[in-house]
Amino acid sequence: MKKILIVLLLCFPNQVVAQGISLEYYSGYGTYQLSDIKEMQNEILKNNKYGLKITDTFSGHITHSFSLGYKSGNKHFGCNFLYLTTGSRLNRADYSGSYTIDILMNALRLGLFYRELNKTKIEPLFLCLQISSGAVLSKLDIKERLNIFSKTSHKNSTRKCTGVFLEPNAGLIYQINDWLNISMSVGYEIDFLAKFDYRGPKVHWNGVRFYGGLIIFPTKINSKK
Repeated sequence: MKKILIVLLLCFPNQVVAQGISLEYYSGYGTYQLSDIKEMQNEILKNNKYGLKITDTFSGHITHSFSLGYKSGNKHFGCNFLYLTTGSRLNRADYSGSYTIDILMNALRLGLFYRELNKTKIEPLFLCLQISSGAVLSKLDIKERLNIFSKTSHKNSTRKCTGVFLEPNAGLIYQINDWLNISMSVGYEIDFLAKFDYRGPKVHWNGVRFYGGLIIFPTKINSKK
């Protein structure tokens, strides 16, 4: 039995050494399609009688994500959490007052990921291929504010829905040491099935995702002590 274990250790050294729980944090940038939500904004613009103008329209925004995983050899899998946010503003102001409509979109993305690492010619640098999938919990807030002279009125409405996402991803991981890696990658998110109601607008956050962050292996830190 001991001979078999020794042979396995010699044949698969990376799989034995490079395994353990991982904690990951990424900050990045995302672009968002949200075509139906943009169309809803245009309908509000066409039907209003106050001469509203678009001052912002669902631009790309900073993203933040966290992952908890397990790595064994060149295989890495686990769960991840990503926060998305964007919005638009319609506005009109003159000497008598102002009218503003803010359309704010937020989403929490909860999913599972599977990742494979492949060696490159640069020894501590690895090519990373990843696929993620799960649920997207979206929230739409519409905030209207009308200010005429000294009088102000507010009207707010909220809608929520849940959809499904799929994101292929590719990037590079640089292994600084046993417990700390740096990662940079790019992916494309595709959303399905998300609507606020049966006839309501689709809520698809489709777009490019850029990521940069750290991968920490806590068990390796403890083993150094």
